[in-house]
Amino acid sequence: MTGIRLVLCAAFLAVSLHWLTASRPAQADIGVAIDVQAIEVNQRLSPGGRYTLPPMVVRNPGDATGHYEMGISYFEGQPEPRPPESWFQFSPVDFDLDPGASRRVEIEVRVAGGADAGEYLALIEARAAPTEGLARLGAATGTKVRFTVKPGSLLESWVLGTQHFAGDGTPWTYAIPLLLLLLLALWLLNRRFKLRLAVQRRRSEDE
Repeated sequence: MTGIRLVLCAAFLAVSLHWLTASRPAQADIGVAIDVQAIEVNQRLSPGGRYTLPPMVVRNPGDATGHYEMGISYFEGQPEPRPPESWFQFSPVDFDLDPGASRRVEIEVRVAGGADAGEYLALIEARAAPTEGLARLGAATGTKVRFTVKPGSLLESWVLGTQHFAGDGTPWTYAIPLLLLLLLALWLLNRRFKLRLAVQRRRSEDE
């Protein structure tokens, strides 16, 4: 009897386990993968300058659509200076990916004017935003980026900043020359008006 009971218990447990496994819905899975392992910038960067880094391709290797965000993180206890996240511009900065789909992300570094000289280190991360009901919540992977900022003068930072300002705002590239022409015209009119006054005064004195 004892043997029969053990067999029945084992069979009941097997059936129960199979029922629980079969009745549980399959959990969707999202992940994140990138095609760049490390970025080493050989050029020394100037404070106030803007520099384009190699693009990064982000891929969803999972079986569910996921939302992804680009960001910056750092190594724990790293001795190198940490570039602020505000120095990095991503296009796009966030996006959705279907299973197996990929997206190219453009990356630009904008070194702040007056930045300290030195070798900077950071991780450019692609993060799968947490989504309810999906596995691997908050999955992320990163690419190490290292670059050197050289000592810069205030004049160099001002020149670079002015160039980028003109490049970002196309109307300013037309407005500045027009403003200079307007100032030149006002100067010429003012000079001509003063010349007329001088001639009139001389005529009055002669009379």
